[in-house]
Amino acid sequence: MADERRQFQLHRFHDCRPGFGKIGQYRRSHIERDYLSPEYTFEFLKNKLGFTSLVEKKVVGKKVYSDKSLSIAIGALTKGVTVKELAAGYQIFGNNGMYYKPYSYTKVLDSHGNVLLENKPKPKQAIGADTAFVMNKLLQSNVTHPEGTGRAAKIKGLVVGGKTGTTNDHKDRWFAGITPDYVGVVWFGYDQPKDVGYKGTNPALLAWRSVFQQLPKNKSDFPANGDVIQERYDPATGYITSTGSEVGWFKVNGYLPTAPVDPELS
Repeated sequence: MADERRQFQLHRFHDCRPGFGKIGQYRRSHIERDYLSPEYTFEFLKNKLGFTSLVEKKVVGKKVYSDKSLSIAIGALTKGVTVKELAAGYQIFGNNGMYYKPYSYTKVLDSHGNVLLENKPKPKQAIGADTAFVMNKLLQSNVTHPEGTGRAAKIKGLVVGGKTGTTNDHKDRWFAGITPDYVGVVWFGYDQPKDVGYKGTNPALLAWRSVFQQLPKNKSDFPANGDVIQERYDPATGYITSTGSEVGWFKVNGYLPTAPVDPELS
């Protein structure tokens, strides 16, 4: 993940739209520094996961050379991932970055109550807990923000985070959603891919919501993280300031953007 490897902060980063290089030797050709200013960090999560520059249905000799395109953001490569695998991937954002291999049962008992089989998954630290926390907040913002693509997943009494997904030619609709206690992923489409013909609210999201709105409204929240702090910042500069009009989450051990001190004033 970019956040884990590059230590970017939630308040600010620049979008890059790499040009098309040689297939197999993909490389950047230019960076648009003014495209994604601080106030558009949410926009990046919402619509522009940074994969638009990969080859989209590149045809060579009447054969599809590569199907890598926007759908790479939700795992839909040549073979892709299953719904269960995608749900397993999203669990790390609510588990402090810990990954648990998914399973279909906890125990198998005989007629006398003796345990014949038992699942005891061993967790793995997939990403840092602070990174998982920041991603969790981004997913929540996609539901709570008035322009978020996942805003229809909002459920009174539940803390919800989630991300929608749409593949090329409207052949698939996805929604991956998390709460403090559960994670669920829904796929909407056909066995033989074709336009789902659904132009309204994401049907996968609606199916997810119809199930999750039946959960107990216990108002529990995701665990806090002491390595991430919430601060106000100025969206025009990205600098932390008490008078900032926006609120963001910042890694304590990362780069905390503060306004440079003018030596003539110090």
